[in-house]
Amino acid sequence: MEETQNISQEEVSVLKQKYEDLKQKYEALKGKAGEEWIHIKEKMQVYGEGAEEFFDSLSRYIKENPQRASIIAGALGLSIGFILGILIRGGKR
Repeated sequence: MEETQNISQEEVSVLKQKYEDLKQKYEALKGKAGEEWIHIKEKMQVYGEGAEEFFDSLSRYIKENPQRASIIAGALGLSIGFILGILIRGGKR
């Protein structure tokens, strides 16, 4: 009976050590994830400002050149549709 208690105590100490190791790894990963999240937020802010400028200039161009913008949009739509059609049709062969 004492042997089973000794083995149990040894197993418990091994499990406690593994728990502590996992806890340390979790804390390290949690810290790294937090740093990465801050980095991603900063990048998104920069890209958001760039996208806002792009859409403002695009809106201004469309207002100044409505006919040209319509032709460009139509040609772009046809091109994308043509390419998607080829890709979809090519996959069935």
